[in-house]
Amino acid sequence: MKITIKEIAEDAGVSVSTVSRVISNNPKISEATKLRVREVIERLNYKPNIMARGLVKRKTGILGVIMPKETTTLFTSPFFIEVMQGISLKGKERDYYIMYDFCKNEKEEYEGTKNWRKVD
Repeated sequence: MKITIKEIAEDAGVSVSTVSRVISNNPKISEATKLRVREVIERLNYKPNIMARGLVKRKTGILGVIMPKETTTLFTSPFFIEVMQGISLKGKERDYYIMYDFCKNEKEEYEGTKNWRKVD
C-alpha cells in the first residue's frame, strides 16, 4: 500500500500542510520540524505523487517534445539520437521529465502542437 502525506503527518505529529511545506523546503518551517518530518519520510519510504504536486503547483515539470515525421529514420540517424539524448540530460539536470511525441505527417505535427498548451 502506498504511503500518503496524511500518514506522514500523523506519524510526525504535524499537519498535512506542514509536511507539504517540508517537501517544498519552505523556509518558514523550523529545522527541527523539517528533520523530524524528513526522518518519517525516509523511514516510511514516502515518494510524493508527481501528478498531485503538479496540480498544486500548477507546474508539471514535464517538457513535451514533438518530433517531426523525419524521425522515421531515428534509429539510423545519429542526429536525432543525440538531440534526444541532449534534451533528456539537460531536462534531468533541471528536474524535468521529458515526453516525446512522434508524428506521422505534417498534419499530425500541426495538430499536436496546436493542442499543447504551456503549463509551466
